[in-house]
Amino acid sequence: MIYLGNFQINLLGFFVTFILLVLFLLRKIELIQILALSSIFINIPIFNYIPWTFGFQIFFFFSIILILLSFKDLILAFKNLNFLIIVALILLFILIVIISLFLGYKNKYYELVLRPPDNPNFPSYVIYQFSRLNITQFLYLIFYLALFLSIVVSKFDILNIFKYFLLGININLIFQIYEVLLYIFKKSLPIFLNNLSFSNETIQILFLNNFNVYRFSGLIPSSSMLGIYLTVAFFITLIFENIFKNNTLRYLQIVIIFLSFFLSISITFVLGSIIIFLLYLFKTNRKLILIFLLIILIIAMIYLLNRQSTQIRMQNFLLSFNIFLKYPIFGIGWGSHFADLFSSLLANTGILGFLSFCSTFGFIILKTLKTKDKFKYDLMKLGLISLFLTGIIWNGINVNILWIILGIWTREVIF
Repeated sequence: MIYLGNFQINLLGFFVTFILLVLFLLRKIELIQILALSSIFINIPIFNYIPWTFGFQIFFFFSIILILLSFKDLILAFKNLNFLIIVALILLFILIVIISLFLGYKNKYYELVLRPPDNPNFPSYVIYQFSRLNITQFLYLIFYLALFLSIVVSKFDILNIFKYFLLGININLIFQIYEVLLYIFKKSLPIFLNNLSFSNETIQILFLNNFNVYRFSGLIPSSSMLGIYLTVAFFITLIFENIFKNNTLRYLQIVIIFLSFFLSISITFVLGSIIIFLLYLFKTNRKLILIFLLIILIIAMIYLLNRQSTQIRMQNFLLSFNIFLKYPIFGIGWGSHFADLFSSLLANTGILGFLSFCSTFGFIILKTLKTKDKFKYDLMKLGLISLFLTGIIWNGINVNILWIILGIWTREVIF
């Protein structure tokens, strides 16, 4: 059965995809620029089986085109020793994931999983067993790793890609403002624009101890995930100054980023901003202003941490660690437990999966440090901040921009 709402979302996705495809065929926009733009339209479901939501079908369609067009370049890239090592590390990780899936299927693991509730004191306990959910998540993993390698071997203008990503951030702010107006006038979000990942609503309530406030995440179905995207945008705007014609546009973009944050109240962005300001502190003369901003951000983070969803996430982390202690070698099977990326890796693939995943980026870090190139250092910082935030906050496999950033960083370092 096809629900009308899903069908409408598909039509909207097809319409946007068609426009972008025409622009691509006319050579007005490149594939990776399209991916950077459409990565904002995230909409990838985690706990349901509706893969063709508005955002995912656009990103998926152009990703598949890129993967297919990059096949020849992937073969030729094997002549590069660094690329060969990266592929070998990724294949080792995939092998461990397959073993974890096989063991999960053979042993029929049952585990209690906590999901963040939409309302305070709302029970959200789910028992997961090895199922097609694991296979779905495995296919997601293969898709993103293939996309990552395709970006590594592609040719593109990095600064132009960043421009299109920032354009997506600005489009998301427009949608957030639209949500605010809907809330003010007590109108419902049209079903064909709904994100499906959070109870068909993008307008969420942030439950704090003293008061509750509404938060608007726009085209991204989670304020935490939006925080990752805003952090990436903030770093790009602050560090890569060459993508702006003048400082006025640059400062305007920073204002837009923080306005989007104030509408979403994302603690992830607060944490990301603290890290960025600390990095920026050593290269600017305005240290007093930065220190003042850091104090404000730290106070805001401490206050925002005092809420129920933070406790739920801590419970998720402890549960992940307990699962890891119970199945320390191969875990309970890829996709069986959802928490932050790092603890999920430990719980689902054990210590072998965790180390093999991290070794890939450890190798890229070592290659970057040997270059002593500022631009590559900045890409490394951007990649590590993105990986860190998705690692401790979200199931990072579903953060589209993460794989684009990691691909860009890797390409610049190994070729």
